[in-house]
Amino acid sequence: MAQAKAEPKKRHGKGRGKEGITAAMHVEKEEPLQEKPEAKAEGKEGHEYVGGGEKPAPKMTATAGGQATAKNLSVRGGIFIGKVTSAKAPLTVKVEKKIVRYVPKYERYKKDRATVKAHNPPEINAKEGDLVKVGETRKISKTKSFVVLEIIKKGEQK
Repeated sequence: MAQAKAEPKKRHGKGRGKEGITAAMHVEKEEPLQEKPEAKAEGKEGHEYVGGGEKPAPKMTATAGGQATAKNLSVRGGIFIGKVTSAKAPLTVKVEKKIVRYVPKYERYKKDRATVKAHNPPEINAKEGDLVKVGETRKISKTKSFVVLEIIKKGEQK
């Protein structure tokens, strides 16, 4: 009598059968990757230089005090006219802009206002009550992403 090989018990569950082959098993069967040639390190051991040539110069140039000015901040985005409501913080003004929106449901217009903080460059130096032109720019600080471009009308001083 010929003895038949005993087949292992079939178990049900995760990780059994062809669908249970993991990605690691596939990697083992493939040919090993070619080894990378050693990179020449400049400086400390284990660190490699990845830059090509000279470092690029920053786009924004600062003035003598390291302060951002209206001339070296690129204006991109919205430009609006508003009134300066506060100029207490150094190099910062609060500008209030009036917004008129049409509400179709009521067929009427709604007056609204928004207050933004804007950078007030020393060469412009807007005061409280001035009517100013403000442009959107990159983030200057946590709350400032606008810059005063020009004073349209001087306000009355207190």
